[in-house]
Amino acid sequence: MALFVLTFSSMMATLEFDLGRPLPLNFLRRHSKAASVDGTFHNVAKFAMELTITDYKMAHVAPSALAGEIWGAIGAFLLSVPPSHPHPLA
Repeated sequence: MALFVLTFSSMMATLEFDLGRPLPLNFLRRHSKAASVDGTFHNVAKFAMELTITDYKMAHVAPSALAGEIWGAIGAFLLSVPPSHPHPLA
């Protein structure tokens, strides 16, 4: 059994496989790229996502689900806010 584990670990290291948990940011980037959104939308969603990463109560949520929920919440919020300024704030 020890030889199997050693061989498997060696194969994973050679192939540079990372079996760790992916970050929600990876999924958020995919959402942003697929939807072709501007940088402001992506940055607001990223900020909201980073707030949840530090909260222990959110540790059980899958990274893909977290990114999807934040994406939907930020999208709904930004679509519901009427533009009050004629020029972008950024």
